[in-house]
Amino acid sequence: MKMYLKINNGVIEDVKFKTFGCGSAIASSSMATELIKGKTIEEAMKLTNKAVADALDGLPPVKMHCSILAEQAIKSALLDYSKKHNVYIDGLEDIDFDEDHHHHDLDDH
Repeated sequence: MKMYLKINNGVIEDVKFKTFGCGSAIASSSMATELIKGKTIEEAMKLTNKAVADALDGLPPVKMHCSILAEQAIKSALLDYSKKHNVYIDGLEDIDFDEDHHHHDLDDH
């Protein structure tokens, strides 16, 4: 899951995503982009996987990791932006992007 952000004056003007996975992963990516478009960087940093799942009227427990991946993809894109533009974004230093969420492992339960 990858997110691409167009940011102008601290506002996310456009968001694109590329997701390879199940329908829940695609839906989570799409919903996450809609939830942050037009928002400030600070507002986007507050987006949680629960907000993504709630906006989708819920996800089955075995698919909740899809919303976690969407949240992480946004924050990863913001981290990339901060590095490329030498902009400090509060809260990114506390995020563990190496957290492992294997789609196939969860589907087997």
